Amino acid sequence: MSSRRAHGEGTYYYREELDVWRWRGYYTDSITGEKKKKELSAKSKKELKVKVEKWQAELKAGKSSRIKMSDWTRIWLDEVIANSVKPATLANYRVSVINHFNPAFGQIYIDKLTTHAIQLYINKIAVNHSPRTVTTIRTHLISCLNSAVNYGYISYNPATATRTPRSERIEKSILTTEEVNLILAKAKSGEYEGASTETEAGRYLVKCHYMLILTAALTGMRQGECLGLQRSKLDLVNNKIRVDTNLSYVRGRGTKLDTTKTAYSVRNVDIPHFLAAELKKWIEYQTKFEQKYNCIFENKHNMLFTNTRGNWLSCTNFMHRVWPAILKAAGITRRVVFHDLRHYHASILLEKNVNIKVISERLGHSNTSVTLNVYSHLIGKTLQKEAISALDNLNLGKGADLK
Repeated sequence: MSSRRAHGEGTYYYREELDVWRWRGYYTDSITGEKKKKELSAKSKKELKVKVEKWQAELKAGKSSRIKMSDWTRIWLDEVIANSVKPATLANYRVSVINHFNPAFGQIYIDKLTTHAIQLYINKIAVNHSPRTVTTIRTHLISCLNSAVNYGYISYNPATATRTPRSERIEKSILTTEEVNLILAKAKSGEYEGASTETEAGRYLVKCHYMLILTAALTGMRQGECLGLQRSKLDLVNNKIRVDTNLSYVRGRGTKLDTTKTAYSVRNVDIPHFLAAELKKWIEYQTKFEQKYNCIFENKHNMLFTNTRGNWLSCTNFMHRVWPAILKAAGITRRVVFHDLRHYHASILLEKNVNIKVISERLGHSNTSVTLNVYSHLIGKTLQKEAISALDNLNLGKGADLK
């Protein structure tokens, strides 16, 4: 038997074989906009009515809005953070969602997620992933669930109490000046696989790649900052570069000229006279090339580094083909990424006892503590040498005739 209530209030019916009263109703999910079914049961119709009225009151107040992890991650990526983070950052979050959050917790309602369940998953992925990767995944999950707290779908973040496996700090091998000179020599000569000096287009790219590497080594700029440099940002009279743009590539979304990584990354970088002179020669050469091939070369964005048609210099082509080929030609067999030129720049300044605040400003760090944390092992070595030198200068014990 059943009795239909007014429109929207659902249906009450008695299940004789189970000796229970049941209620079935439909509602619109305030998060996804989907029509969903809700069922409640009780021993008596009176008791069931109380249950239904309580649920309906909670639904009206928004307290019954529940969402599965897979639905929340979609909303989080597309609506919550899509316009507040860099495209590359959003892409990294998306990788964590697709590869980890949804497979592990996608069908679980987020208010049922527990610290224990998350910790077990962290322990599981720690077996086959590096500590740094595990830490990144956990950080992304915390950010995702923090937003869920802010939106009122969970009262606390169960991921914050989790722990990542202990990791031993691996001291990074910094490029030496000899190695950087070898890299520059091979880049300048075009003596590496895939390069061509037989054609003018080939020579243009060889010169362009050389200048890109030289600029990174002598400024400490990030990869995207170097690739995103516009000629208008160069003050070659006062030997300065204004860093306020970044070129990034996101798979599926293409290449984009954007602002720098953070607001602190916007800065003026003083450059040595040698680099200023080389940049002047490069711009003169690029201008002549542009004038000669104006029918196909159009530098719409006034970029310092371009391909032979004046478009963006391909990030992926350079990093996956050109850079490895140059390293191979230079005889460098260990894994070295373009970002290591930035570390090289910082290490040289530290060795020369340049003030840490100056180094931090050149690198575009938010404060000196970031620089100290990233380069603590190098700073420690420098300070140890200074400490030994200071102790030697004390001349303690000299002149004392010990027997």
